[in-house]
Amino acid sequence: MTEKFINLQRKSFFSYPFYFHQDTAWITGCDFLPLLKCVVAVTERTVIVWDYKSKGSQNNCFVIKPMENGLLCVCTVTMSDHLAKDNILMGDDKGYVLLLTVTSDHFGLKQRKGKKESQLQVLDSKTFNIVKRKLHDDWVVKIKYISDLNCFGSCSSDSIHSFVLDDIKRLEDNLPVKEFSVPKGVNAFTYCGKAKVIVTGGRDKLLRLWHPAINSRPTGKLSGHQHSVVEIVTNEKDQHVISLSSAKIFRVWDIQTLSLLQVFHDNQGSPGEMETFAMVFDNDRGTLITGSTVIDIYPLTHMIQDTKQVPQTHEKSINVLVYNRAFHQILTICSESILKVWDLETGYQIYQIEDAHGLNTEVTCAAIEINGFYLATGTCDGAVKIWEFESGQEVKALLLSQHSRDGCRLLKIVYLKASKSQHALLVLEQSGKMKIIQGNSVQRYLYVTWVLPEAVSFPRRNPVVSLSLKPDTLQTHDFFPDIQLLSDTSSPMNDTEVRNTSKFHKVPVTEDQKCFDVLKVEGCSLIATGSANGAIILWDFESASQPWWHTELPEMWLCCFFPQQIKEELCWRAHSTEVVDLFHEEEKNVVVTASIDGSVRLWHAMNGYYLGYFGQPRKLELLDISRLILPCDVNNFPTTIKEESKHMEKKKKCEYPLMLDRDNLIFQFKKWSS
Repeated sequence: MTEKFINLQRKSFFSYPFYFHQDTAWITGCDFLPLLKCVVAVTERTVIVWDYKSKGSQNNCFVIKPMENGLLCVCTVTMSDHLAKDNILMGDDKGYVLLLTVTSDHFGLKQRKGKKESQLQVLDSKTFNIVKRKLHDDWVVKIKYISDLNCFGSCSSDSIHSFVLDDIKRLEDNLPVKEFSVPKGVNAFTYCGKAKVIVTGGRDKLLRLWHPAINSRPTGKLSGHQHSVVEIVTNEKDQHVISLSSAKIFRVWDIQTLSLLQVFHDNQGSPGEMETFAMVFDNDRGTLITGSTVIDIYPLTHMIQDTKQVPQTHEKSINVLVYNRAFHQILTICSESILKVWDLETGYQIYQIEDAHGLNTEVTCAAIEINGFYLATGTCDGAVKIWEFESGQEVKALLLSQHSRDGCRLLKIVYLKASKSQHALLVLEQSGKMKIIQGNSVQRYLYVTWVLPEAVSFPRRNPVVSLSLKPDTLQTHDFFPDIQLLSDTSSPMNDTEVRNTSKFHKVPVTEDQKCFDVLKVEGCSLIATGSANGAIILWDFESASQPWWHTELPEMWLCCFFPQQIKEELCWRAHSTEVVDLFHEEEKNVVVTASIDGSVRLWHAMNGYYLGYFGQPRKLELLDISRLILPCDVNNFPTTIKEESKHMEKKKKCEYPLMLDRDNLIFQFKKWSS
């Protein structure tokens, strides 16, 4: 057996192995004797007092034995009126609580001159005055002295005499003691002086809060653990309690609000390997110290959320989450049209804009120009604005005459590539209508220059529907698409006038288009639109200079999709409510998620570890993935998906999602366009 002594100030420790002839029993508990300046430890049948101040190899220790029963726990009684002695409380495996009083006279060992080896003295336990009283019908698993109450507490898995709280005088006078009964007993307890509350936990997985003077019923209960509670400590400053389950899951609770603040996981070994686990909270440094096979120190500023509520980036639901890759910054917009820009690495807010499109005008979508210099926003009434991203200054806005306030809610907006002096946006309205909106540095306003049909179906015989734009509106480029502003925009056109500049094949109208994206496949620059009826339509935007392309642009054509196998490797629950958007930042290897709960959260992409949320007081730590923690509203830890057997793959063959068959797509397109 080994005794360890930690110096938190220097972040170091030393240990000393004790060998008592053939005694190889485990140390089951230890504490510090403040008056004797020694360490007391207990084994199955032995009490050890160790002078840790001994220099070099001269380790002086005293062994008191034999004890009648197996000792399981020990603590020191801290009483200011006893200046020359220390009182030691112990609990054993027969339900007894023992009181041992020691003084400096018991340990008057003199140093032997010239001897450097350890000096060990065995003392007969019968020479000590040991008081004991049976208080429990099962093992005494924890014992503590609570100086604020001038009482000791002991607990057991006994369902009747589960927890005892009383004066140490009761051990001698045999008067009735104050007992607290808990189904399946109590494994651990703690006391919060500020809140004046005792907290107990045990095999029924509940934490119970008790007033020290009332043992008839608890004043509150905390549920959430899925396994037995094995240890509880108090963060006195913040009035928090930290509980630990047998599955190595830590939970942090607020005593005042009875709310869960944080969940995190010890990643040393597996739950089945944990036989014993010690836990201490250092209130001076705000750190949690745990020990089993290893000693861990948790800085609670990194472990516990800095708010007692669900993490919030905005007070209302998130509508927009966009990443500016050029600046490594994140744009978030809530349903109250509060626009915020955040630094990805630190999580600090850079600036915010309130009522970006005016009072009570909801911003529904946004996009950032590829170089990161400009930001475009769209609203519930079809309005569009362009902003300078770095400063947050408004640059241009769509004329009111170009959009109406009824039925024009913008669902998505994409910044198209244009020359430095131009802006080109592709937007999708809730009605299914798609528009190109343009403007340049000379003009004050933005204008609608092109409108796509609201919703169309595929013709049965001719799979291609052709549209013509005004000359010189498009140029060939390697990016989708390179836009030039129309030469005459002095008299802005409405949607009907724009539509009349294009010629359409008459096709039946289907369900509304609900989403779109721009993509580049094997040299093809396309818009892919998705409809409410499940139809996927591809519109080609490539220049007519391509030799085998159709000469009138853009074109709508049908493509083929085939199921392919996708292997899921990792999944985790990021929010307790709907996730509205997310993105993966490859360079930092993180995933950012946004939800209707108003929070934007950061996760490590490879293991699903929670790194924090945007808006928290402390700085984000992107490299700190040593601890598996969870936000307070999530209880499920990330799951690694194991490879399924061939038998299971055959059964689930039809469940794989659709994937684009690029080779067949290009072949079909060449065939149709010829």
